[in-house]
Amino acid sequence: MEFTFRWSGAAETVRVRGSLESVGGAELTRDGDEWATTLDLPADIRAIYWIALDGEDDWARWHTDPSNPKRYVYPADLFFTRGREVVASLLEGPEAPPLSWSSERDVPHGELVLDELDGRRVWRYSPPAEPEAVLLLFDGREYTSLAPAHVVLDNLFAEGLIPATAAILPDSVEHALRVRDLDESADFLDWCVNTLLPWSGFEAPRERTVVGGSSFGGKASLYFARERPDVFGGAVVQSGGFPGMPVEIPAGRSQRFWLDVGLFEEQLLDSVRLLRADLEAKGYDVGYREFPGGHDFVWWRETLADGLVHVLRPGGR
Repeated sequence: MEFTFRWSGAAETVRVRGSLESVGGAELTRDGDEWATTLDLPADIRAIYWIALDGEDDWARWHTDPSNPKRYVYPADLFFTRGREVVASLLEGPEAPPLSWSSERDVPHGELVLDELDGRRVWRYSPPAEPEAVLLLFDGREYTSLAPAHVVLDNLFAEGLIPATAAILPDSVEHALRVRDLDESADFLDWCVNTLLPWSGFEAPRERTVVGGSSFGGKASLYFARERPDVFGGAVVQSGGFPGMPVEIPAGRSQRFWLDVGLFEEQLLDSVRLLRADLEAKGYDVGYREFPGGHDFVWWRETLADGLVHVLRPGGR
């Protein structure tokens, strides 16, 4: 399906920025003070984008699309916004599915509480029934705002698709600390398993204790599952199979994995496909989805539900 992007005004160059750049044709062409480009995109696309002038690389200085009223706001207190609220344009094709699982419904709600442990913010979610499963999820602030995991858990439990699941969501604090913690850190793994989980007050059998996250949080989930199969029976890995940085999972374990990745994630798309093939060749139960979007919570907020159903579905090992 063709989508046309336009800009009016004086500039030396105008470009569509964000994950849509991977499609090609992101440079707008000029006719006087009018600029335009047309991209062939899936009809069910959901993606974040901006308009950038004159080669600007600071995303906080990019422009929203004046011809598209839909906006997407990144709060200032996320690890990657670094104190600046950033507003983007939201492209939704006519066949984009509704945000079903991550939108609040008239169902029983659990309780989300913000606390602090060892100087780090931690959110704890208690389901509306006695917990039978536990989810450790990175990154806490993002998964309580851009991707409201507590809402997803409420809705999935209400539909009977997962057992009552408690969640512990540690914050990443800031970018450098996040990279240190989530890039296969033995110290962070030890803190999560031996300090955070016992402190949370939640516990469940190993087969119903799972770990999840997106991007580097997804990579950390693979690492946690690899290093502590005695603790984690599954992992939800959202866009987390990084090229050149594979987390190798040994064969012969009773663990479940969920993988998802965006069609506009370029090299990451290929590497996640390889990760899927590797896990399946080793006999693992792997759920998988490719979505028409980029490296962003606008899809992860929904595919999180698919992942949780796969790794926590009733009757699983």
